Amino acid sequence: MENKKLKFSNSKVYEINRILNKKPWKYIYKEIMPKTLYKCIQRKVDFLQQEAVAESWDRVIEEYFKGKIDKVEVFPKKSLTGRKIIWQYWGTGWEYGKLPDIVKLCYKSADKNKGNYEIIRLDNENFKEYIEFPEFIMEKIKNGSMGYTHFSDLLRLALLDAFGGVWLDASILLTAPLSDYTADGILEKKGYFMFQRSESTENKEFWKKLNSDYFSWYERSKVRVLNSVIFSEKNNKMIHLLLELMLIFWKKESEIPHYFFFQILYNELAGKYMPEEKCGIVDDTLPHILFSKWNDRFSENELNSITEKINIHKLTQKGISKEKCIRDSFYDYFNKKFDV
Repeated sequence: MENKKLKFSNSKVYEINRILNKKPWKYIYKEIMPKTLYKCIQRKVDFLQQEAVAESWDRVIEEYFKGKIDKVEVFPKKSLTGRKIIWQYWGTGWEYGKLPDIVKLCYKSADKNKGNYEIIRLDNENFKEYIEFPEFIMEKIKNGSMGYTHFSDLLRLALLDAFGGVWLDASILLTAPLSDYTADGILEKKGYFMFQRSESTENKEFWKKLNSDYFSWYERSKVRVLNSVIFSEKNNKMIHLLLELMLIFWKKESEIPHYFFFQILYNELAGKYMPEEKCGIVDDTLPHILFSKWNDRFSENELNSITEKINIHKLTQKGISKEKCIRDSFYDYFNKKFDV
């Protein structure tokens, strides 16, 4: 396992940029520089770091396929054969009164619209009833080197690999009963489904302005898949490989090289090494449409237009609370609809 090819390395420009964004340099670098120029530099630095992470993943993937890396395993602790499960995770627990407002809303929407699925909600304690992770993972959770967000990246893969079902982030709102996502027969063809970047997306500039960290249609961008919603059969080849490679990463590393390093892994694995296993593309802007209108004045016609396209909606809890809810907005409508 002591293989230098498995070591992730940062872009040198990224390292310099990280220093310049800290005291005392940030007062010159960030505060004095025009905002448009600063944002442009940050975007270019991010692309360089994405490329560095992609190259690191390429080395790991190639060593893996050559059989030069010891496999790391997780073990299911239950048999859930025949059960259709929605998996959700909130690290600190699911006591309703302690959840953020957006998570409360999504919680109630999932309960109402789970369809013929059952919901299993996990936290930092009860996940151990379903999955046994290697000791090095448990230690990194304990010492804080693996945060909730990136542990959940690992957990979703382990659960879907072992049991199948649907992973929904705690910030996913459902506006209709959930059913197997069968757009163009994607789930049947590949055994798993995630929303992905589409070149045919309309209003690309709008989406880039909405979230420039995630949305990009530049060729250099390696972040092209949404992992907040994953449908998968048990023992799916792609999901299993993603899990094994993520475990290999965490055995060697204690710090993530990029917030979207999972997405970069999928881009490399599905784009270069296993294109035949890449699931069909369904536009990943679709689950974001509703939230892009979240604080706008509510319109039933506009809501119907959105839900005709999609009934799975990605929200965010950042900066969103009932105290900041605008009267008669889409947010206000859903708070009342689900009695939050």
